[in-house]
Amino acid sequence: MYTKRFLCLFLTLCLTLGALTVGVRPAKAEGGALPGGLHWTLEDDVLTISGDGELILPSGERPWEASRETIREVIMSDGITSVSRSAFAYLSNLQRIRISNSLKTIPDFFCGYDSGLEEIEIPASVEWIGGGAFQTCPLKSLVLPPRLRVIGSYAFEGGKFESVQLPETLIHIGDNAFYQSSLKAVDIPSSVMYIGAWAFSQCHQLERVSMWDCAAAALYTCAFQNDESLRFAAVPRGTERLEYSFPYCKNLESVYLPASLQTVDENAFQNATGLRDVYYEGTAEDWEKIENKSEELKNAVLHTNVRDLLGDLDGTDGTTAADARLALRIAVELEDCAPGSARFCSADVDHDGVVTASDARLILRAAVELEDLKTPHTTELPAASYSDEALDAILSFDGGLMKHVETWKESAVFGGSTSVTLAYRGASEVAIVCYEMKGNLFYTSRVRPAFSHETLAALRVGDPETALAQAGPLSAADHLHYADPEYKYKNERIRYFCTEDHVIYGIETGGGKITRINRFALSPV
Repeated sequence: MYTKRFLCLFLTLCLTLGALTVGVRPAKAEGGALPGGLHWTLEDDVLTISGDGELILPSGERPWEASRETIREVIMSDGITSVSRSAFAYLSNLQRIRISNSLKTIPDFFCGYDSGLEEIEIPASVEWIGGGAFQTCPLKSLVLPPRLRVIGSYAFEGGKFESVQLPETLIHIGDNAFYQSSLKAVDIPSSVMYIGAWAFSQCHQLERVSMWDCAAAALYTCAFQNDESLRFAAVPRGTERLEYSFPYCKNLESVYLPASLQTVDENAFQNATGLRDVYYEGTAEDWEKIENKSEELKNAVLHTNVRDLLGDLDGTDGTTAADARLALRIAVELEDCAPGSARFCSADVDHDGVVTASDARLILRAAVELEDLKTPHTTELPAASYSDEALDAILSFDGGLMKHVETWKESAVFGGSTSVTLAYRGASEVAIVCYEMKGNLFYTSRVRPAFSHETLAALRVGDPETALAQAGPLSAADHLHYADPEYKYKNERIRYFCTEDHVIYGIETGGGKITRINRFALSPV
């Protein structure tokens, strides 16, 4: 009897161990060749791409598509120089990805959508992050590479990181780039020329944004919509237009506006019901010249000539060491100073929304005349000089942008929501080259520096046909040369004008009126 029981138990144990052995049996490795000489393998839910060259996926077909719900790690060898868009998107179980350190461009939709990716190490080689590259990835931390120039639309939408340092090389922040992220503070560097629509919208924890020194000429639709924790904002110096920029920022109490401002749209501060104080750099007479349609601004208390108050915390009509001492006391919370108050704005000389020891240092330097707080800074772009023959070569270029990324060091750049435009100065002309966000050539143009600022000012008002006529005879390249001759919107009106001191205006017209004016400058030779 006991022998039978022992035998039954023994057989049961053997069957159980056998079942367990079958259950942990390693999955069969998969793999194969890829175009361009690369190879892929998938083993134990780890996808490895090996070899040197470009990862090309014809028609977007991925050999590992059937395993997209189980792949938990992607490893790319360092010899891979470029990657097709959406190569690792929709991998719902993805936890880690090692990116090749030879990449300059992270393509559109790189590993976005439904991914569980919480950490990412972006190589120092990367200069361009494409649209939707990490969209909806719940990244808990984010470190951007030191030479990054472009962040595409939706690139980090929904990220869970609370802070990020934007590098001083960055020029373009695309539409929805940080939409619904968990950012608490952001410092936008002076190099940034474009902040896209909804770029920081719905960032409910965003308390502070520093963008005073950035070179953006406009804040576009809903750039900071519904950022309900935002209490103070300094609009970038040089900004000429505020569109639907700060709607539903219900706790926004004060805003600092530059003297360059020309137009404030009706909904720029829609339902920003807490707005109390407006600090304006210019004079009261200058304020009256602004086309201001915002009722929220009109109902707030206006403070003009605030540039003259910078650093003068004690109201003695001058900047002294005593002002620096007061700023330092505010910084270490030994002195009360309500954010957004006149004293706060006098102390916050770098306009980052917080008074720190750095402000106290700047005030002290101003007191001993090592710093000028009153004169507005201007952002100059790198000078560029090319022969006319070189311009011909640039305009005939038919490759991808990133292959010639080094030319960015020698050219002026401004960004749009779906493109980046470069200007190259030649001996007698300026070449305009526009690239789509994915790096393909979009259109080219060229223009002579033959217009005055006064003449171009006529383009800002009135009937566009009349205004354009007032600009006088245009160069032979008053129209655009599209890379795709079948481009269906090639009749749209985009014209470039260049002044004698190399300030470039890009005028867009549609529906019988001017719809947008882009403005940027090449610095003197």
